[in-house]
Amino acid sequence: MIDRYGQLKIQTQPFAAYCNDLNSRTNQQELKRLADEGRLILANNPHYSYWQVHQLHAMKHGEFIILIDFKQFQWLSAWVNLYDRERRRTFATVKETDGVKILSKSEHSSHEYRLHTIAERLERHCSLVGEGYYKFLHELVGLHYEYQHYERYKLADALGEDIFALVDLMILRLGGDWDTISDGLGERWAYDRHTLRNLNIATQEWDDALRALRRSASACDSKLYGKDPLWVMRDDDILMLLRFFQDKGMPLFAHAAAGMVATGNKEYQAKFRRVTKYVNLVGVFVSIEYYLKDNHAKLSGFTLTQSILTVMAGETWFHLFESKRNQVSHATIDKLNDLLQDNDLLKPNEGYWAQTFLILCLVRNLSAHNYPTEHRYYGNLFGIALDRALAALFYIWKMHNPP
Repeated sequence: MIDRYGQLKIQTQPFAAYCNDLNSRTNQQELKRLADEGRLILANNPHYSYWQVHQLHAMKHGEFIILIDFKQFQWLSAWVNLYDRERRRTFATVKETDGVKILSKSEHSSHEYRLHTIAERLERHCSLVGEGYYKFLHELVGLHYEYQHYERYKLADALGEDIFALVDLMILRLGGDWDTISDGLGERWAYDRHTLRNLNIATQEWDDALRALRRSASACDSKLYGKDPLWVMRDDDILMLLRFFQDKGMPLFAHAAAGMVATGNKEYQAKFRRVTKYVNLVGVFVSIEYYLKDNHAKLSGFTLTQSILTVMAGETWFHLFESKRNQVSHATIDKLNDLLQDNDLLKPNEGYWAQTFLILCLVRNLSAHNYPTEHRYYGNLFGIALDRALAALFYIWKMHNPP
């Protein structure tokens, strides 16, 4: 309620008291056990909760389009507190190694089991169900979008933490991962999927990387792939390629590829600075080297050019590549222009692939030993270099994963 001075006087109940309101669903012995284990704080005095700032904002500025069931925040805030207490309790006795606390496999399993137990008890006490989770998540995502739209960025940041906490709880109770939850939300409210995924840096990078790879694959298809079905990069290939680097614990590739696309002026200014473009392109080169060496143990210690010479020796275009290889060793922007205008390399199929791998090696050498400052490097030539680097990776991928 609001007192005569216009101050917010709504007070939340502690978790135990909240559960006491649900008489038919309350188990006092279970609550006492949670308290004895240090996972539940029984407070005698009423207190304000952090989430009531959203109520206050709605009271002062009027309701937004998204209507929120604020009572849901009571069990969500209980989950936030219980999760945080369990996490701090788990890591309290873990010793740091190189400044980082890392759980052993057994410690991690025990921690996960305790979180599952806490989540299951909370769900039972508060009578939570799958559709209820999704409905509340829909409300939070919608409110977050409106906060962003109306430039209430601090409120959006605070609400974002609650969204992450709710998704964590849903993963524990419903299974899956962030992708599963965002897909489930999208099945119910199509526009929410993109908004939710953009809140998570990892999933946003994945989506942006997918866009960048699709664009490059389409550009290559228009020039060559349509003439040779072996080298068509379908969506399944692109997804498998991204998952390969993800499963290998090599997030650099998705990060570098995602850096090549931007939405909105602010993101464009951040991603398309010269130094950022340079770092992301180098990240693609490193990823190609990693992929080659992961599939060929004998390449350990080889440079990218040496690896290409070894792996591609049997390809039909290799003789043409080798005949022009002297242009790669002392890389310059002018030599890149020469490769692009070389008549021998403008022939279909063989000329295209020889040119592609020559450009890959040349730009890799140019970028590895220098930080290019010429304007033309970051103009059209940069886009060409990126597309050819990705085309080379597509070619190598199809060599190891034929249709």
